[in-house]
Amino acid sequence: MLVLLVGMVAALVYQHRSDERAWKWFWRAAAPLWFILLARELSWGAVFYPPTQMTGDGPIFSSDHLWYKPAVYPIVALLGVAVVYIVLRHRLVKKVDEVIRAGAAPWLETLLAVICVAVATVAEGHGGALSRWIGGHSMLVEELAELAAALWLFTGQARVRVFQFKESRTGDLLRTS
Repeated sequence: MLVLLVGMVAALVYQHRSDERAWKWFWRAAAPLWFILLARELSWGAVFYPPTQMTGDGPIFSSDHLWYKPAVYPIVALLGVAVVYIVLRHRLVKKVDEVIRAGAAPWLETLLAVICVAVATVAEGHGGALSRWIGGHSMLVEELAELAAALWLFTGQARVRVFQFKESRTGDLLRTS
């Protein structure tokens, strides 16, 4: 959860420190995505209520008992639509294209995050026959895979920020010469 929170805060700090308007909106679009991942990791807030079950691996929390559960998916959908609107309205695809053309796209980080999410999904029991391979500590494997995925996403975000920083420095040098 801490990595997801730091990722969201970092995106907000990046937007605050960005000089170029498009980059500001790029980071504003990233922050809600981190928020959704954080809220999901917190079971939409269920972790702040008593656990529904205790296991050898630890407590189990369920969002099924939350009074606001019916509003969760509409809010997530609304945030998703807002992110898509920001991307389209501020033509952020151009920024993504710049990152890709410069060779700074976080392809490896994205691939590793996807693999980690797949491992977490299998460990959670949604992998059919693959789930049996995990063994007795599926919750531990799931949480470690989710942590690794969050770290890879954070690393990918940092790679894009480094590109932005280098791009702005190059632009500054070109303007002063």
